[in-house]
Amino acid sequence: MEKSLTQQIKDFVLTTAKMDKVGIASIDRFNESPEGLHPTDFLPGCKSVIVFCVRLPDGAINATFREELEEAVLGALMLEKDAIIAVQEYLTVEAFYT
Repeated sequence: MEKSLTQQIKDFVLTTAKMDKVGIASIDRFNESPEGLHPTDFLPGCKSVIVFCVRLPDGAINATFREELEEAVLGALMLEKDAIIAVQEYLTVEAFYT
């Protein structure tokens, strides 16, 4: 049985992009978004929103030194940036997004 488009994207995000969680929401979930923050304000015509994250280690969250926490957060942001690029390239190559 062939995987659904949703499952293909989720599998890619979790494995290749190495994120810890992923979800895909219909654009309808954002009907109550404040003006200027609705997904279609950034990408007109979009029908779904892909959301993913990477978990910060507990030690980073409990860090007593602010510098350690900042380094952990910056590291997570770099991973997420790389994942955003990888997902965009995957969707373009697979012709899910043009």
